[in-house]
Amino acid sequence: MLQWIEKYNFDNTGNFLIICQSDERYQCDENEAVKILWGFRVVNVIFVNLSHHGTGYSYNFEENCKPGPPIKLENWGTCFQSGKNCYDYFPMKLQNFHECPILVSTFIQQPYMVLNNGVPSGADGDLLRILIEALNATLVLKTPWKGDGWGNLDENGSWVGSLGDLYYNLADFSMTSASITETRTFYQVHLINSLKTDVYMSNFVTIKDAIREEYDFGGGLALRDYYVEQPEIFDNWKDVNSTDYLNIMNNLTKGTKFVLAMNVASTKYFIKKKNRKKITYIFFQKQL
Repeated sequence: MLQWIEKYNFDNTGNFLIICQSDERYQCDENEAVKILWGFRVVNVIFVNLSHHGTGYSYNFEENCKPGPPIKLENWGTCFQSGKNCYDYFPMKLQNFHECPILVSTFIQQPYMVLNNGVPSGADGDLLRILIEALNATLVLKTPWKGDGWGNLDENGSWVGSLGDLYYNLADFSMTSASITETRTFYQVHLINSLKTDVYMSNFVTIKDAIREEYDFGGGLALRDYYVEQPEIFDNWKDVNSTDYLNIMNNLTKGTKFVLAMNVASTKYFIKKKNRKKITYIFFQKQL
């Protein structure tokens, strides 16, 4: 079952009731069960050993940064036999990490995430430090091991970027401004906002206006897929790594003919910091 959960990316954060029906005691050993469950990151679980009178067990995260021993559940026998006193068997866990390390994948994206000597700041950086303090954990930061930015499925079928760190268990979680969900990605798509040349042209309102004027355009690959029904955009989209955004924006202020799809807040931060309000322009948001 656990292999099935892993193969099909089933939600291992749910509440699980696992019943071991073997008559052989060694095949339903709760100590071995805890090791296996922790390996599959299944924490909210009740393990029932039928060969031992239907005893129920769970476990917690201990100060040694490892799963603790099986804990026999109180009143489980009554609950198991009669359905009474069946409550509070799935308490909220992992509220105290006992200063154990949490490995977080992220990347610089001003003004959300700023990294100075391994210390995060900015809107997301400050929130991350608050979370780590609340969890009594030790923060360990990393940037994507392969690729950059939020990440995507590359041409070889491998996940790269921060998503790749999560997919290949190289990080415990990702803190990358806007998590990529369907709703948020649709929101990003209509932010096909950009900076352009230093001459404001009133006929530049949408991305199609820029295409008509033979501007190149592009951004992260995660955004391109939502233009699959607009071949004039999809087929000519240029992939841009997030680490190249700053250089591109600097070049835009010098007259480069390019439309960069990126976050509005980051664009405004660049304009404000560089005092380039008069030589930059943001497209109106595209309505889906």
